[in-house]
Amino acid sequence: MLGMIRKLLTLCCAALMVSLVACKGNADHWGTDLDQGLKEAGKEKTLALVEFTGSDWCPACIQLRAKILNTPEFREWVANNKLVLVELDFPNDPSKTTPEEKQKREANREKYDVQGYPTMLIMDNRGIPYGGVVGAAATAKDYIAALDEALKRAREASEQLTNADALQGLEKARALANFLRSLDEGGRKYCEQHTDILKRIAQDDAADETGIRKEAERREMIRKQQKEFTDALGKVISTVKPPKTIPAMREEIKRRLDEGKELLPEVRQFMYQVLAGSHYQLMDKQGAIPYIEAAIQEMPNSPQAERLRTLMKQIQGEIENEKQTPAAPQSSGAPAAPAPPAPTEQPTAA
Repeated sequence: MLGMIRKLLTLCCAALMVSLVACKGNADHWGTDLDQGLKEAGKEKTLALVEFTGSDWCPACIQLRAKILNTPEFREWVANNKLVLVELDFPNDPSKTTPEEKQKREANREKYDVQGYPTMLIMDNRGIPYGGVVGAAATAKDYIAALDEALKRAREASEQLTNADALQGLEKARALANFLRSLDEGGRKYCEQHTDILKRIAQDDAADETGIRKEAERREMIRKQQKEFTDALGKVISTVKPPKTIPAMREEIKRRLDEGKELLPEVRQFMYQVLAGSHYQLMDKQGAIPYIEAAIQEMPNSPQAERLRTLMKQIQGEIENEKQTPAAPQSSGAPAAPAPPAPTEQPTAA
């Protein structure tokens, strides 16, 4: 009898695991274990669609699930692309996850550098993220269009890696280096930190003719300097109380810019962006402009500088529009606080 009970328990556990592993091409079934989902993607020779969400507290996540992920359009898209689905939930309600699940998901959130919810990433069975979509969307059509773009890039990059693996010697090293350079920041960071691709390149390119190892070392230094900077700001935020917090942050940033001769241009550009953001978020749009200009000058030919030029034009347009709009009369007493800008509902490609 005891043996029969054990056998039944084993079968029940196996059935439960099958229900937790994402089902290929079925939008009604989302797995909750990333390792199992990636294993399934490898078995089925397909890609995984992985959602990082806060199901019981994040308004955009709730909207995404109700208005997009549960629609016939999304179900059809999943079926056509035969994707493995995985949901990594970070709920406030502690009864919805075990401590082990929470710890494992937090480790994955950190590994994939997820900064906000909802974030949808497309991965291959190696766990390499090829981009995705951050945020919700007004319609399923808009969201699927953004996912289609990410999925196209993912398939091209995955095929590029497969083709590189079939080569030998320096030719293989060059192909792997080109693969890394084709990835976005998140994908390249993941490959450098969590795969053996750099090691494989080094085996066939000991002299670093591709230059990829030198690039990786520089990128690691950028990450290190940015972390030191953000840790310092975190300390200011935790020790200086409002309303002195923002002025204290600005002083800390300016001090580091003045004294940090060893700071790389990418890091200085990032620091100027934070300064600009500290003004813009408090509705001091004019005060943000000089810091955006300084960020552009650090690396004027970089893709980020181009994005900053577009942002500066947008802010300058907002300033001009506000000058032409008559201010509403104020009642006696304390002035009303300006409303923060409304959050966008459009998804952005990750």
